Amino acid sequence: GISRDRALKSLATLDRGEFRWEFLTPWVDRDLTRTDKVIVCSTFIGLAIVSQELIEPSTALAQHLSYVATFFSYAAGDQVVYRAIAILASLLEIFAYGVEDGAFLLREDAIPEGYNIIFIIVNSYYVLRWALNRSDMVGLGLLDATETELYKRCFEPLGVGAYQYVKLLRDAVWCAPTEETPLTVEGEPVTQLFVSVSGDFDVVSGGRRVATLPEYQVIGEVALLENLQSKDG
Repeated sequence: GISRDRALKSLATLDRGEFRWEFLTPWVDRDLTRTDKVIVCSTFIGLAIVSQELIEPSTALAQHLSYVATFFSYAAGDQVVYRAIAILASLLEIFAYGVEDGAFLLREDAIPEGYNIIFIIVNSYYVLRWALNRSDMVGLGLLDATETELYKRCFEPLGVGAYQYVKLLRDAVWCAPTEETPLTVEGEPVTQLFVSVSGDFDVVSGGRRVATLPEYQVIGEVALLENLQSKDG
């Protein structure tokens, strides 16, 4: 029989990475230029539509285009590209049913059209989330001066995006501790993180100050991680 290792090695040879236009031109032994890709893409779309028209001449053009768009959505490795093209495919299919066929929301077409509307809403939501998570301007535009200073001096150097920081602030609590307020107690589990925006904090162990933490430094992250990894965390 075929061993597992041999089978896996055979399957691994099939992995050619993300979709590339070179997959459609295996006889070309080089990387395609941008002009080449435009030509290949246009040729593929043209041949696909002509073939589909010959096989199903009664089908609306928008429906044929939706099939092509669906192909590209499945071929795309990038999740956002996939969802964006899937939105286009759903729109084209709705257009085919409702405009070209003049039968929008007829009983026999209501289910596929209804699902396409749901697909558009769901995919649009994820595209919106992707855009917001990558737009620093959106995040920074929602902050006041103190929040912006905290982000610039503490969270941005840690690699936290502006919009991610805005979402963190939803669960944040601003407080003004006194000189005797302990943030964490040695030996007790830590369930929160702290950042000082004004003033230093002392680290005391065994009644002695062993360190001083300056402003805009995260406090308690190590203890919190240890607590989360514990049995009761």
